[in-house]
Amino acid sequence: MKHLLFFFVIASIIVSCDLSDPEDVDKAEIEDILNDIVISYTFLDLEGIMGNYHPDFLHGADSYNSEQIIWEIRQNEYDVMSIADIDIELNDNFATAFFTLTFDEQTTQEPSTEFGDMSYFYREYDDWKICGKNFTQP
Repeated sequence: MKHLLFFFVIASIIVSCDLSDPEDVDKAEIEDILNDIVISYTFLDLEGIMGNYHPDFLHGADSYNSEQIIWEIRQNEYDVMSIADIDIELNDNFATAFFTLTFDEQTTQEPSTEFGDMSYFYREYDDWKICGKNFTQP
């Protein structure tokens, strides 16, 4: 009887523990970054947005500093930003996030040719950062 009780206690502990697959953890971290950007955008927190970017960000011809200017323009041009339907593909230390991005009434499927600058991620020292499509690993 004691062995049976012990078995049920151990089984309950195992079932109640959050044993997450590392891939699921990575995807959740990237989704958290995207959600953090939406929150920072809502509060006009440009530093909060840019804190999610790798310092060597490169997307097309846009560097980290160019991206900061793009966000300033977005904050002046659009009142509301939202992200929905997030799906993330992992490839070692890189990831691509696919999602629906809306600024006011303008909706795009990311990554797109119009935006796309928030879709590419790089993991460095266990932290995911937005790196841009043309990022070169340091």
